[in-house]
Amino acid sequence: MAEQTFSVVVVDDSDAIRKAIARFFTHKRWQVTTAVNGVEGLEALRRQPFDAVIRDVNMRERGGFESPGLEGHPRL
Repeated sequence: MAEQTFSVVVVDDSDAIRKAIARFFTHKRWQVTTAVNGVEGLEALRRQPFDAVIRDVNMRERGGFESPGLEGHPRL
C-alpha cells in the first residue's frame, strides 16, 4: 500500500521560523514549499494545489490577512 503524501506551503518572512516549520513538516514526510511573503505564497498556490497553508499574519509585505485572493482561493 502506497503511503499518502501531503503538501504544505509555509509563508513567513522570518527565515528562522520558516525553516523550523519546513523542517517539522519535512520530518513528517510532507512535500514542503516555502515563501517569504504573501506575494510568493499566492504564486505558489497558482502553480500547484496544497493540502495546507501555514502563514504568518504579521509580515511586512502582504501578511496573512493582507493577501487578497488567499482567503477565497478555491484550493484552500
